Amino acid sequence: MSKIKRIPEKEKETEVVDYEKLRVDVLKSLADGRNIDCKQNKEEIIKHLKLDDEGKYVRSVTYEKQPDGTFIVGIALNDSKNLIDMGQFVLKGIAKNMQMYTNDRLHYISKQKLI
Repeated sequence: MSKIKRIPEKEKETEVVDYEKLRVDVLKSLADGRNIDCKQNKEEIIKHLKLDDEGKYVRSVTYEKQPDGTFIVGIALNDSKNLIDMGQFVLKGIAKNMQMYTNDRLHYISKQKLI
């Protein structure tokens, strides 16, 4: 009978970042890397980064690429600019309303992403 030695798993270390000590340009690059749109001032950027760390940040537009090359676009209800742009896509025949409302978003099937 062979003895199996169990190797303990390394504990995942979560690095806590103190956003207050970072420069504004570094904060903006962190926000860009996470697709966070808010870039008014340092306090707002820090607030949204912390919300994203907690999983509570709601992105205004989400994209899911489909195998046929189209996108399922989810637009938050409070994002009127992108809703208007998507309405133009629907009028031009580029997109179609899926008649689906989930996660506080309206969903569309589109041939291209919003600009």
